Amino acid sequence: MELQIPTAILKLYLENFRCYPQWRKMCPDYTLPDVQIATELAYNTTLIKTCQAEYIFTFNQRIGFIDEIVDGLAVGHLQLMRDDTLVLELSASVSASNNRKLVWRPQTVRTFIEGPWVGELLGLASKQEAHERSLAELKTKEHKKDIEALDKWRTRRAASQSHGGPKPRCRLAKRSLWSRLWENLLRLRPLRYIAES
Repeated sequence: MELQIPTAILKLYLENFRCYPQWRKMCPDYTLPDVQIATELAYNTTLIKTCQAEYIFTFNQRIGFIDEIVDGLAVGHLQLMRDDTLVLELSASVSASNNRKLVWRPQTVRTFIEGPWVGELLGLASKQEAHERSLAELKTKEHKKDIEALDKWRTRRAASQSHGGPKPRCRLAKRSLWSRLWENLLRLRPLRYIAES
């Protein structure tokens, strides 16, 4: 048996199903409608229920040491139960990919029982990828609309400012405070002389 199916199941769990309980609460749009229930039973143990079956994913991780060649190698162990039957058990290790992202890869498959669960989970994996692509495209379209709206607003604003020109200031605002006071004083002086006479 090749490692393609275990690799796809491991990726489905680590990148998606492990987060489904939180996604259901915080951002339900990220989850598939095919998954009816997603619950975290314990740390790194997730229950996923579809219309066809109930799956329990358990993933344990530890840091191991292999001689002195690899210092602090991360090793994982995934168990997959389908309706209380162990259908997949594998060990995995972390390796760096081309973009320096750490990726879990299966090393040994201890248990693999062929059945309808393989088709269902691989189908869910492809649906999840398509769903994430459509969400990304939707967000990109919304982002482009926002940018276009902002550009239109800037264009309208620039056009309105260029047509209006600078607004004339009030005549009093141009004169200093002292000149206005002096002018008022001169206006009051003749009134005082008229009153004395």
